[in-house]
Amino acid sequence: MKKTLLVLISILSAAYCLAQTTQVGYRAQREEDLQQHKGATVPEYTFQAGDTIIIAKDCATYLTGENMSEWVYFVRHIVGQTGGKRFPNGLLIRGIYSWVDPHCVHLAGPIVPSAAALARVEEDKPAVEERQQEVQNMPQENRDALREKASEHDAIPFEEPDTTAVVAVVEEPAAVEEEPVVEERVEVVEETAAVDTVPAKEPTPQYDRFTIGARGGVASLLQDAGKMNWKPGFDVLLDLQYAHYWKPEAKPAMGIIVGASVGYSRSPLKGDINDRYTTATDNGDIDYTITAKNLNEKGGQLQLEVPVLFSLITDKGFFFNVGPRIMIPVWMRYNQKIDDAHIVAYFQEEDVTVPDELVTGKVTDNTTKGSFKSAKVNIMLTCELGYEWQLKSGNSLGLGVYADYSVWSLYSNKADNKSLFSVTNPSNAGNAKVDIFSANDTYNKHLGYFDVGIKLAYHFNFWKK
Repeated sequence: MKKTLLVLISILSAAYCLAQTTQVGYRAQREEDLQQHKGATVPEYTFQAGDTIIIAKDCATYLTGENMSEWVYFVRHIVGQTGGKRFPNGLLIRGIYSWVDPHCVHLAGPIVPSAAALARVEEDKPAVEERQQEVQNMPQENRDALREKASEHDAIPFEEPDTTAVVAVVEEPAAVEEEPVVEERVEVVEETAAVDTVPAKEPTPQYDRFTIGARGGVASLLQDAGKMNWKPGFDVLLDLQYAHYWKPEAKPAMGIIVGASVGYSRSPLKGDINDRYTTATDNGDIDYTITAKNLNEKGGQLQLEVPVLFSLITDKGFFFNVGPRIMIPVWMRYNQKIDDAHIVAYFQEEDVTVPDELVTGKVTDNTTKGSFKSAKVNIMLTCELGYEWQLKSGNSLGLGVYADYSVWSLYSNKADNKSLFSVTNPSNAGNAKVDIFSANDTYNKHLGYFDVGIKLAYHFNFWKK
């Protein structure tokens, strides 16, 4: 009897231990499955185009620097694009066309139900449900306003059911365990993906920019002076410009640039002097012969320019600007130097030749400085091309070359002066005096403008939704 009792007790003990072992194994397997879907054993989720997300409230601005409107936190958005040239890690929100940081969003519904996606949905589920509850507690007029905003920007109100089947499935506990149900969800996702990723027609993104630039290079006033030789000059200018761009998808951005430029340019003239002219007096005509070994005149001008340019920027960063530029210069005879000048006067009545004496107006000061003249309009054709780099701030830095050529100018001289020198006739009141003119006023029949150089610019970009 005792042996029978001992055998029975042994059998019951073994059965109990077996049951406990089976239960522990089942719980361990269950815990392993849950941990897998919670992201403990899966890589970090990478967002994809078509994912449904909500924006975290601690995300105050878009990556472009613009402040977010209050309504964007209380609707579900669809990811239109992942990464771009300006923001490689950013998410482009469909309907708003602004970039957000992927760390500032919660995943409400993935387009592809991978293990990492299911784990991320499970992790973000409390935040999504909390936001949904906030919307439900709002007055009806506020919910109506949110629904209107969502309709305008291709978003999904919380009050409407989410068409992404994966989200609904993830919320069901059975979805973690039953493999056949997961396969059925995949089919539903494939059906709804076509609806989410193919909008009827999306507006074209636009942006404005304000530019501060500096440029400088070789310049010339295009003097038409037969007696003088042009030498290379220079110009230095500051550009302040405003532009508006239309940026179609997968095409270069096209825009219009307006603005103002202020700067200074210099263009020298060099050459020898060999002038001759006759002046009439009461005592007979006087023939003057004037020679000099070298004339060096450095003409400068302050100038204001107003461009109206057509602009094109490719997706790779190359830019091309072309169009008219109106220049309003203030011409200034800056500096003139004459070496070894001689004035010889031949008095026809007396048949006498007088070289370099007071009666002929001997040159005693061979350096003159000019003064400002009134502004005259000059219309130029301008061209700029180069490359610009996108910065993390959303702005850009550009480097390129430019060229301007005058196609029409109001600058012209009638050449009233017969010589660079004007000698007054001697009289009883005193000896002759010498006036020296600017070579640009004396020898030039026409003044234009030409320059070519390098331009550096910083662009402040302002993206529009």
